[in-house]
Amino acid sequence: MAPQIQKNSGVTRGEGICFATLHGAKGLEFRHVFIVACKEALLPARFALKSAANDADKEIVTRRERNLLYVSMTRARDQVWITWTGNPSPFLQLVEPLAESVIENTAD
Repeated sequence: MAPQIQKNSGVTRGEGICFATLHGAKGLEFRHVFIVACKEALLPARFALKSAANDADKEIVTRRERNLLYVSMTRARDQVWITWTGNPSPFLQLVEPLAESVIENTAD
């Protein structure tokens, strides 16, 4: 029997894969967490920064976006994997010194 993916099915306990946004992962725990596309062009979210009226608001938005990444990373009980293409999110500079290992794939 082929695996099935159901949209908006919520989170269930047991075996399988759960796809969630950074916001959707709040309050949950998983053995392994994969954070994909954690790149400069997406995190912090450009639309969120553009909606900020001034520098103080941009700082608040940046702090919220950084906290979202942190919360998402802490959802992992055993391991967290973070991937990106191009330039990584600037937030990862804060994470790298804490990482057990960093593997960079520079293949073309």
